[in-house]
Amino acid sequence: MKNIKVYYAHSKTIYGTAREKKELTYLRKQYKEVIDPNSDLGELGHINEYLKKITLCDMVICSETDSGHLSKGTFTEVTYAFVSIKPVKCIKEKKGKLILLPVLNISIVNGGTDWNKYGKIYFSKKA
Repeated sequence: MKNIKVYYAHSKTIYGTAREKKELTYLRKQYKEVIDPNSDLGELGHINEYLKKITLCDMVICSETDSGHLSKGTFTEVTYAFVSIKPVKCIKEKKGKLILLPVLNISIVNGGTDWNKYGKIYFSKKA
C-alpha cells in the first residue's frame, strides 16, 4: 500500500454504482487514504470547495464516463491538479482488471457543450 493521499475524481453519473464501488475498493487497497467526493465529502456546492480538497492530496486519480470522456466537473478537477503540479492517473478496466494509467494531457471536446462528454484524456504512447 502506497503511503500517499489521493483524490478520486469521477462523474456524478458514476456515484452510487457498482462501478464506483469496484474502483473505490481497488484504490483503497492501493493507497493509504482516498478522498471520494461522493461518500467522503457530499454536496459542497461550488466546485471550488472540491478543488480545495485536491490541494491536500498528493495525486488525483480520475475515472472516465461510460462514453470514455471526462465530465465537466472531473475535467475541472484534473485541470486543477495539473496547474497544482500534481500527478494525474486514470483508472480503467482492461481485460477484466483495473489499471492506472498516467494522464499526459486533457482537452475539451465538442466545444464543451455536453457536460457529460466535456473532455478527453490523452495517455502516453507507452500506456
